[in-house]
Amino acid sequence: MSVDIAPLHLRDVVLSARFRRITRRHLFRADSYRQVLEVQLSIGDHVIVFQENDFSADMISLLLTEPGKVIFGNDPFLCGVDYPGSAVAEIARAYHVDVRNLVVITKQQVLATIYQDEIPALHRWLDNVFS
Repeated sequence: MSVDIAPLHLRDVVLSARFRRITRRHLFRADSYRQVLEVQLSIGDHVIVFQENDFSADMISLLLTEPGKVIFGNDPFLCGVDYPGSAVAEIARAYHVDVRNLVVITKQQVLATIYQDEIPALHRWLDNVFS
């Protein structure tokens, strides 16, 4: 993984990646440390943080073939909206989001849209971050 990863600027979202050091304290032995990769989505004044385990290689590769079926995170989500009859599809429809786009969504509202023409750049960036 590269430490110097340039942020990705999309229309509604700026994505950045950084490592965070986690300390685990132990009673009878030395503290242990590990680095955790975080992906941050900046949407206006909001910053949403995803952990590295929110992203899988299978989902990242699915971005190019079936972006409507992608889902990352757990409230808020970065996901596609091609889930007929689901709450995600209903919320996206209320916000007039096209099925070919991705959304950053909570259980009540769409926070941002990642448009279809931005998905290849998102795929390349995520592939670079997690390679």
